[in-house]
Amino acid sequence: MAEAICLTSQRDSLDKFGCLKCHEGKEILAAQTASHLNRQIKATPVLITKRFTQKRVVRFENRILIPGYVFFKAPPSTSYVVCDDTYASYTLLRYDRSNWELLGADRSFAEWIISLDGIIGFTKAEKREGRICMIDGPLKSVENDIVKVDKKNRNALLQMNVLGREVKIWAGYELVESLGW
Repeated sequence: MAEAICLTSQRDSLDKFGCLKCHEGKEILAAQTASHLNRQIKATPVLITKRFTQKRVVRFENRILIPGYVFFKAPPSTSYVVCDDTYASYTLLRYDRSNWELLGADRSFAEWIISLDGIIGFTKAEKREGRICMIDGPLKSVENDIVKVDKKNRNALLQMNVLGREVKIWAGYELVESLGW
């Protein structure tokens, strides 16, 4: 049975960002269903690209980073999201009965994830004066949130606020040669 959830917003001139809660393991299906049922919505789970090495063979795999959550962007004209239990069961997260639109750090995180099409891929980095500096990719815009760098495994630990909780995320980077400009 389909249920229409009314989306009303105070800020009608800006894109709206929200979050859906779904069953763990159903994030991709929930995002596809939300986008399919309302074509104005761009919905995505949060994926991270991981590098795995086994017997000197390197493979890359996208994995769900935040299980059970899907972020979405809707244009200002969007008035509803359809939840259809026959495809994927999900609910619209709200701050209270009427306020569903993400605010502050939650909105910033959703905007960042949507701008990356939901995938935190590898970032290009270079060594400058003994320090690892992010020069291009998803970690460049959040470099201030990096709290630790593992140079051996080429990972950076981010500490971010996601849905009101401090979350630590290990994300990979690729070291490139400095041009020495």
